This record gives sequence, structure tokens and C-alpha cells, in this order.
Amino acid sequence: MRSLMSWKKYPLYLLTVVLFLGLALAAQGAPVYSEAPMLTELVAQGLLPPVAERLPVEPLVVEPVEEIGQYGGIWRSAYPNDWLGYTLNGLVYDPILRWSRDFSAVEPNIAQGYELSADGKQLTLYLRPGMKWSDGHPFTADDIMFWYEDMVLNQEVSPVPPAWLQVGGQLAEVRKVDDYTVTMHFAEPYSLVLQHLASAWTGVVFAPKHYLAQFHANYADPAELDRLVKDAGYQFWYQLFAAKNDLSINAERPVVGPWVLASEQGVTRMVAERNPYYWKVDPAGNQLPYIDRIHLETLQSIDMINLKVLAGEVDYQDALVFGDITLLLEGADRGDYRVLLYDNAGASAGYVLYFNQNSTDADLAPLLTDAEFRKALSLGINRELIAELVQMGFGEPRQMHVHKWSPYYVEEYAKAYTEHDPQRANEILDSLGLTQRDSAGYRRLPNGKTLEIILDVNDWSRAAEVAELLKENWAELGIKLAVRTLQSNHWFTSTSAGEHQVALYMGGGGDYPLLSPLWYYPVSMYTYWAPKWGMWYETGGTGGIEPPAEMKELLRLYEAAMVAPSEEEGVRLVKEMFRLHAENLWTIGIISEPPTPIVATNNLRNVPEEQVISGLNNAGFLGPEQMFFKK
Repeated sequence: MRSLMSWKKYPLYLLTVVLFLGLALAAQGAPVYSEAPMLTELVAQGLLPPVAERLPVEPLVVEPVEEIGQYGGIWRSAYPNDWLGYTLNGLVYDPILRWSRDFSAVEPNIAQGYELSADGKQLTLYLRPGMKWSDGHPFTADDIMFWYEDMVLNQEVSPVPPAWLQVGGQLAEVRKVDDYTVTMHFAEPYSLVLQHLASAWTGVVFAPKHYLAQFHANYADPAELDRLVKDAGYQFWYQLFAAKNDLSINAERPVVGPWVLASEQGVTRMVAERNPYYWKVDPAGNQLPYIDRIHLETLQSIDMINLKVLAGEVDYQDALVFGDITLLLEGADRGDYRVLLYDNAGASAGYVLYFNQNSTDADLAPLLTDAEFRKALSLGINRELIAELVQMGFGEPRQMHVHKWSPYYVEEYAKAYTEHDPQRANEILDSLGLTQRDSAGYRRLPNGKTLEIILDVNDWSRAAEVAELLKENWAELGIKLAVRTLQSNHWFTSTSAGEHQVALYMGGGGDYPLLSPLWYYPVSMYTYWAPKWGMWYETGGTGGIEPPAEMKELLRLYEAAMVAPSEEEGVRLVKEMFRLHAENLWTIGIISEPPTPIVATNNLRNVPEEQVISGLNNAGFLGPEQMFFKK
């Protein structure tokens, strides 16, 4: 046997071998990443650093729905023209934490880890070292502190601090531990904070300090800031700041999502390109997203969107309604797409009547605010017929309530006054003194006028058919219903201003009521059944109308549930809220939500065939960064 070579005889040779083996072993442990061809070209031109330098130390690994994808392509979608705030935001779901795909747990996202103290009063967030904004600037704890200290605590930027951040009557305190660690401190136990931080809205607890500071009075030169404000046509610096912080209209603002706005918001189209610093990869080490560009078009109506779908001119489309399901299915082969039906966990009811408790109509306000009157109208609705004619038999009678799998669900409250009983309804109306009729058989008000209700219908919700059926149902009760269909943006403006008598739309908050409280508690001007009380609450009493004692009790239940010391107590408090809704019917639910139709072209892959969606951002929650066009 040949003897081993000695170190002394072959020192240079052995050193070379040792170095080679060391490098090989190191290479085995070091991750190898790949990137899109369009980015490789930019790296070759010296316009971008290599992909390994653009990713954090520990990128988030995304498991694809079907398979490892392929790079390239343009994603085309369309949305109603009043959805400008949704558009690109709807394709992004990157809060600090996130929900798992099955909604069973909160998971790390931007924060690679978190820890809630045993007493529930402190949350620690661990960020990703090396993570960057879309312009290549480091994402650190300073960006969270800027959001907290210079936005939340600044009364010009945030006149009213976020309600979800106020616990036990005190605003939470946020502290920087180091560049990649932040703690949040609460006056009371606050386990719900994890759910809030996993929300697409309340979970965005960060902002690009390095960019926005130049538009903030705490950092910018006063003279220069004043010039910028005037040049932009604003009166105050915080107005300019808000515009510069709006990532749906400002292409310069750095983001953390998979795509970056490539041009200023247009009237009809938005274009976005891949974020070269996106911090997620697939299991093979390919930097996401797979798709190069996004083209989003805004159109006047849902009918125009349907025409785009049928012509095969969109690749992925939500913002569709179940009432068009037959049309969508019939056009699938011609349009080369497939129709997916997703369960909507966020919907509490498919159609809901919102009775304006703040109505200034001298004739109708006494009735709109009378629980017995609302009960009579609920009993007069033939819900089974509506489900059959409008939703092809999908949907069951129900009030605005959570889903059956929710710990807050109570069958008695969900079904309160949902039976079709026109005889009982008429008896209740008679007991209210509404016994006089006009020549057409409609009941008269005490002043002799015909009892006529104006129903404002949101045209996006396809509720016109429901409204016509309600018109027939209530005519049997002697109630005249005038249906007024409004464009979606007009409907939202009118109802949030409290200009309606009764409004018809869908219902939300079907999964986690405390994360979407405006549907059940008067906490916002977008609480459609009590917008003025909601405005009073969200402005700290400086706006709107102060609610009566019974409504303050509802608000007390909300605040108590938010800081409940245990899950059991939180559930009890929410159920108590639902009891009050069942007794008062401030809203009247009609039938449960049907499946939500989603259209995807046949070559767009990694789109889940079955999925429960919520109000998280439909497409964003599905992981559009891992979707791809199969060649």
C-alpha cells in the first residue's frame, strides 16, 4: 500500500487540498439563491447587487401550492373604479405577522419570530436581519419606531390613535431593543394583538423612515418642507405626508411587497414590477415573486369586468359576484379560464339591511329606530325564495352573525326573526298604530303620509334582484319600498355620512368580530347602521353624535372583550353583544353568503383549488408571489 504523503514533503499540495475541502464544505452549508432573468441582467449591468446580498439572512420560505414555478409573465386583473385603494394593495398580504392558509394559527412573516409574555402584557417581535425595502435600504426596528413615534403619536398625522392599539384605556407603548428587536407593552393582557398584527390593515406597523422623514415636520427643514407642501398643492405638511405614504398612488414610496408601483396611479390602469429586494424564496431557493409585472385596470362596473373575463383578457379575477356564476361558467372554455368557488369566512351574511339609527328624517326616524318595527320587517322576508331565485339555492336564512365554526356562534341569535311569518309581522305593525291604509293598500304614517322607505342598493353587490323581492315581500305588509341603486363609491359616501334611510349590502365580520368590529359595534363612520355614533367613537367625542346609554353598553362590551383576561371571558362578552343584536335587529340579515367565484386562466398555476378566504385581501392571502404562468 502506498504510504500517506507527509505534510513536510508536500506542504503546498496539502494546503491546497485542505483549502479546497474547506470551501466545498462551506459551500454545502451556504444557501444558493436564484433570481428572475430580468434581475440577472440588472446585476450584470451593475445596477443591482447579487441576489444573495439582496435577501435577508433568513428569507421566508414559501411552500408552493402545486409546484416550483417558472419566472416571467404579466398578471392582468380588473377592479371597479372606486376600488383605487384596493388595486395593488389587494395583491399584497405582508403584515408583520400573518395567518396560516387554513386560518388555524398566526405565523411569522416580516417578523421571523415573536413571543407573548405569560401575563399577555408584552409582545416581543424579532425582525429579519438583512431584510430590505424595495429601494435596497435596510428594514429595521427604526421603521417600526417611526410608525409609532412619528405617526401614531403625532396628533397631526393621527388625530385619533388606532383603537386596536388602545388597551385598558391606555395606548400601547412600543420600544426598540436593538436594530432587529421591538417590544410592545400593554396596560392589560392583550392576546388579541397577534390577530391584529396578522391583519392586512392593522398589521402594517411600520413605514419607511428613510424615505418619509423628508416629508415629516419632525425631521425636514421647515423652509424646504413648506416649499414641498405648496408645490404639491397642499395647505399642511401632514397632507403631503399622507399622500407620500400612500403606496397606491406614490410610485416613489419604498414597499416590502412582491411588486412595486412602476408609474403614478392612472385613471384606468396601474402598472407594477417585481420588487428586486423581496424577502421570500421558494424551497429551491428561487427568489419570489415568479411573475414579472402586474397590470391592474379599473372599470366602471362589474358588467365591464365580466366582459374582460369572458374575453380572456384577465389572468386572475376576484371582485366577482355569485349572481353571475352561470355567465362565468358558460364562458370558461372560450375564455380559457377556470372558475373556483371559495368559502368566504369574512362574510357574516350575503345581504344585509342597515337601518340608519341616526336618520334625520322626521317622518321615518321614529320607525327606523323602533326594534319592533324592524322585527316585523324581518319576519316579512321570504328568505327561502330569495335564496332559490338569487343564489341558486345556496345560502340559508340568517341574521348578520359569525359562521358556525366560530367560538362566538349562537344558533338562536343567528336565526332570530328569520322565519317567514307575514301574519305575525302584520300583527306587530298593527300594534304600532300603523293601521290606516291609503288607496293602494299601503300603510299610512301618523301624519297621514304613505309609509314609504327608500332603500339604497350598492350596485357592486348585485343586490337589485334581492331589493325587488323585498319590495314584493314588504308590499304584503303594507310597506311601500322605493329602490334606489347607487354606484358603489356613491353608496359608501352616502351611508358613511348617514344620508340613507335603509341601505342594502353584504355583511362582514363573519370570522373574528373583534378584528372587524365596525359591523357589530358603532366604532366607525363605516358602521352603516349608526355612522354618526361610530364617528363620535372614532373621533373621541369630537365628531358625530353621542350615542344613548344602551349603545354605550355595546361599546363597553367591545372594549371589555378587547382586553378580556381569558379566551372564555372574551367569548362570553362577544356572545352578549350578539344577544343584544338579536333583540334589537339594528341590522337585518337575509341569507348567508354563497361561495365567492374566482377566475384564473388555465395556465396560471399555484392557485388553490379550494380555499377559505377572509377580509385579509383575497388575492394577497392566497400567495400571489408563488403563482406563475406555466409554459
